[in-house]
Order: sequence, then structure tokens, then C-alpha cells
Amino acid sequence: MPRRRKGSHLWLRPARRGGTEAAAWIILDGRRQVSTGCGIDAREEAEKRLADYIANKYAPERCERSLSEIRISDVIGIYPADVAPGQARPEKAGERAERLLQFFGDRRLVPGIIGPRNVL
Repeated sequence: MPRRRKGSHLWLRPARRGGTEAAAWIILDGRRQVSTGCGIDAREEAEKRLADYIANKYAPERCERSLSEIRISDVIGIYPADVAPGQARPEKAGERAERLLQFFGDRRLVPGIIGPRNVL
């Protein structure tokens, strides 16, 4: 039975032989390696870059599809990126989006009359 993947994580790549490259923090994501640009002494900065990598890794699919296939979290996630920057207080839109995500969780849209009973 194959091993389970660890998910995206940091790895300290050792210095290369001959001194051609110093040791560096690398993001491992399956077979993919992404450079953080951080040396051995910059672990905290490498962790921030890993967090940004993970956050930006997921992008909701934007195409026409059945309502029952669309997650409410995707809709809420698109709103702050597309609409909030044009508002007077975009940080408030982000706070409201967080509260909505806590309430709706991983539910999906359901076609029909709008109301609390139509959320799966």
C-alpha cells in the first residue's frame, strides 16, 4: 500500500556539493518543489511563504455549472477579491466574509427559493 502524502510542507535542502548553492528552505508539494528564497537562518520567513503558498493554492473554479455543485465558501471567497476593493472600508467586508464562512461551513448552493431551508 502506498504512503499517504504529507501535504505541502517545508524542507531544508542541504548545501549542494562543491559549494555551488547554500542550504535553503524549499516547499515540497507532492513531487513539486517551490523555492521560498530563504536561507537556513530565515525559517520564520519561509513559514510565512509556506502559509501564502497554501492560501493561494486553492482557487475556486469560475465557470457555469449546476448550483448544487457550487460551495457557498467559494462564493463568499470570490466576493472580497472582486467587490470589496472598491468599497469604502474593504477590511469590514473581509470581517463579514469570515463570519459568513463560520456559519455556512462547507455547504453548497441549492436551486430554488432563497432561504435557510435551501442550503445543504
